[in-house]
Amino acid sequence: MLVSFIIPHKGRIDFLQQTVTSIANQETSNVKVELILVTQEPNFDESQISSLEKLEHQTLIESDEFTISKLRNIGVEVASGDLLAFIDADVDLKSDWVETLSHELISNDEYKIVSAMQICPDKPTTMEQIRVALSNAELDQFVTFLPGRNLLLRKDTFYQIGGFPENLLTCEDYYFTAKASELGKLYYTSKTHYVHIGEDKALAPMFKKEIWRAISNLRSVGGRKIPLREIPSFIVPIGIVGLLLLSIVLLLLNFKLPALGAFALGLMPALVYVFRLYSLTEKRVSLLDCLSFYLVYFLARTIGTVQGLVVNKK
Repeated sequence: MLVSFIIPHKGRIDFLQQTVTSIANQETSNVKVELILVTQEPNFDESQISSLEKLEHQTLIESDEFTISKLRNIGVEVASGDLLAFIDADVDLKSDWVETLSHELISNDEYKIVSAMQICPDKPTTMEQIRVALSNAELDQFVTFLPGRNLLLRKDTFYQIGGFPENLLTCEDYYFTAKASELGKLYYTSKTHYVHIGEDKALAPMFKKEIWRAISNLRSVGGRKIPLREIPSFIVPIGIVGLLLLSIVLLLLNFKLPALGAFALGLMPALVYVFRLYSLTEKRVSLLDCLSFYLVYFLARTIGTVQGLVVNKK
C-alpha cells in the first residue's frame, strides 16, 4: 500500500525540515510512502531539507498566487498512492502516524477521513495549551469537520468530493472535510498524534492569523450542508463583539441601564465559551487567560468576517 504525503509550502524552512524528518522517520512495515512537496518558493533548494533524500519524492514549484487548495490539488495530480495524506508544513508526526491511521481507514469502509489528535510540545505556552485543548474537544469519535493539518483519506474520496475549493483563501479544510462528512464518517483518534510546531504561541500572532482565517468564513458555506452546531461559529463572535461595542456607545451617551443590558447580553455567551475552555484545559489554564483568548478571538473573527464581505464584493 502506497501513501502519498502532500505538503503545500511557503517559507519557514526550519518547520518544513522538521515535518519532512517526521515523515522520513515513519514506521513503514505495512505501507510505503512518497512525498509530494508543492512549494511557492521560486528558489527552493532541496539541499536545505536533508531528510528529503531519504524519501521517494517530487518537488513542484508553483505560483505564489495559488491558494493552498490549488497547491494540494496539484499535488494529487502527480500522486501515485491509493491513500492521500494531507499534511501542513509545520507539523511533527509521531512515528506510527501513517501505520496507525492507514489501518484505521482501511479497516473501516464507512470512514472517509481519519485524523490524529494534537498534543502539546515540551514546555508549551498558554496559547498552545488552549489550542490543543480545543483541538481535542471531541476525541475518539465521529466529527463533522477536521482541521487540514493532518488528514488521511482514499484517493477516490478526494475525487468524490471534487478536490479542495480553489476559490477559498482560508477555511478550505472546513469545506473539504464537511463535504466528506456527507459521504461517510470522519474519525478523530487518540491512537496516534502530532505536534503543531507552527502553532500560535501568543495572543498577538493569534489575533492576526484569526483575522486571515475568517476572511473566507462565509464563502465556505456555499455548496455544502451546514450542520446546526456550526451556525453559532458564524453568529456568536459578531454578536458578542457587537453587543459589547453597543454597550460602550450607550454608556458614552449616558444610557446606563441599556448599556448594562447590552454588556450583560454580550458577556453571558462569552462566559459559556470561557468556562467550557477552562474545563477542556482541565484547569491548567486560568480563567483570565481563557477570557483573554476568547475576547481576542471573537474580535479577530469579526474583523476577518467583515473584511471577507468586502473582499468578496470586489
